[in-house]
Amino acid sequence: MSAALSNGPSVLPGFTREPLRWQAGLFIHSVVKKTNVVRAYYILPCCLLLLNLVNNLVSYKAEVIHDPFLRVVIIILLVLFGGSLVAFAVAPGLEAVVRNLHRGSRNEAGRVGEIFFLLALGAVVFLLYYRMYIDGPEALLPRSWRNAGH
Repeated sequence: MSAALSNGPSVLPGFTREPLRWQAGLFIHSVVKKTNVVRAYYILPCCLLLLNLVNNLVSYKAEVIHDPFLRVVIIILLVLFGGSLVAFAVAPGLEAVVRNLHRGSRNEAGRVGEIFFLLALGAVVFLLYYRMYIDGPEALLPRSWRNAGH
């Protein structure tokens, strides 16, 4: 009799009849899956929105460069640098914060720390976008960094 048939018809291939091992594997899988869902549907889009804000600021600051060729080269280089920074530093950093909050708050107050952080991240992104679209990109910069005439 093969190993698959010895487990009986109600056991999925790769799982045993031992409920604790199966439940522990399911729990670990669900935590990893939840982390990936939070990353894919919330953290990464927030980082991309922040990158778009930075791109708008770069375009605003590039207005002081009068040579069109040089302006385009600088915009492209800064956008490439910003995209790399978001992909390799900001997004993984935010994921690590969420993972630590989730791990640390699991014993204390459930998922309160993680939820609070994610809500705060969304609120910050919203407020930055609101301020940029209402007051313009110069509203996000200190006075000394604003373009002349604004």
